[in-house]
Amino acid sequence: RTVSRAGVPTDGGGHMGRRISPSYPYIEAEVLYACRHELAVSVKDMLTTRMRLAFLNSEAAKQAIPRVAALMAEELGWSSAEKARQIKVAQEYIGEFGGPVADKRGATLKAATFTDLHDIFLSVDKANAGYLDEKQLGEAAAKLGFPFRSDEHRRIKFKEADRSENGKLSEAEFIEWWNGRNSEKSRLALHKTVMLDAASEVAIDKSNASAK
Repeated sequence: RTVSRAGVPTDGGGHMGRRISPSYPYIEAEVLYACRHELAVSVKDMLTTRMRLAFLNSEAAKQAIPRVAALMAEELGWSSAEKARQIKVAQEYIGEFGGPVADKRGATLKAATFTDLHDIFLSVDKANAGYLDEKQLGEAAAKLGFPFRSDEHRRIKFKEADRSENGKLSEAEFIEWWNGRNSEKSRLALHKTVMLDAASEVAIDKSNASAK
């Protein structure tokens, strides 16, 4: 982490301010600004209608609730009881996003969109390691509604998905395996999608920099 010439902490990657979620661009300063200038008074509102993080990734939003509550509590002078109430309301509301996933144990794995799989990968990779282990693959499958029949079934499928054979399932390997993309054409398409996403992020960063 570094500090900009304006004295604001950055993440070391050109983004000003401390992020409330490592995989999304929302920063702590936005919470403070909303409280001071936009009459923001609830954690639920902050993570849904204002930042919309809950709509992008409900798991990331739930993980951000304690930090957002702490920032708002300090800024708005909440008591401990009010802070706890705000956290409870936000957790209950955001916890409803997406709803329960049906148990399709034994069914054939279904295809899923790139965004679905990307969000699931991030929600399971809580340590931001950049890969899933065998147990985490089981968690991901369950979140997608297709839990493995047994530990042995999970072991077999993990080995099948682990193309690099290093015991670590990268996001690309996870997506390829889940959607059954084993052809060279499909792997190239996935690679192109990932590269386009990365290029878009660079373009946005450059646009923001030129606007300053």
